[in-house]
Amino acid sequence: MDLYEAYNQIDHSVRKSSQKLFISSKPFSLKQVLIFVTVISITAIYIYSLLFGHNSYSLMQELDNEKKSLKREIVELKEDNIRLQRSYFNLKSADGSYQDGI
Repeated sequence: MDLYEAYNQIDHSVRKSSQKLFISSKPFSLKQVLIFVTVISITAIYIYSLLFGHNSYSLMQELDNEKKSLKREIVELKEDNIRLQRSYFNLKSADGSYQDGI
């Protein structure tokens, strides 16, 4: 019976400790709630900034498209410049005034 009584004492003390633990503990303290709300708010602001802010994906796509169109325009203008220079020098050579230094 000695072993049985020791087991009952241990069981009783464990149950008593667990009841104290669950009864006295609060689900969340005010400090924990405030920290949680702050972290969630900062994360939401950061995600909003990524989606709609100055460095958003859509803005980067628009800038990339504009860059491509400007590169195409540069190539077209260079080709036009070459064509116009050829026609200018052809006119100069046909006129003959370039030989006089005028």
